[in-house]
Amino acid sequence: VTGGVTRLLPQQNGTAKARRMILLGERYSAQDVPMLGFDWQVVAADDMTAQAHALAANIAALPQRPVRDLKQALRESAGTDLEGAMAIETEATLRGFLDPESAERARDRLG
Repeated sequence: VTGGVTRLLPQQNGTAKARRMILLGERYSAQDVPMLGFDWQVVAADDMTAQAHALAANIAALPQRPVRDLKQALRESAGTDLEGAMAIETEATLRGFLDPESAERARDRLG
């Protein structure tokens, strides 16, 4: 198990459920996904590649500096307490507000 799963999975699903998932290595169906807290998006196997490319295109179209800052904030926040996470988020949010590309997108959306 890698990628911080032993820390992240218990946070997402609780310790007991995380232990079961990690130790037993069971396979889960699409119907099981909502119970596990992973119900962000479920797609048919035939649509998976197209959906992944569409999602990647949406992210690529966003202002890249704020995207990098938010990804970094997510990584850093996982290892800190609530106060630390809020400080990290505030810093990333302020940088995002000050990003010229983000400001232009906001103006365009507001008309």
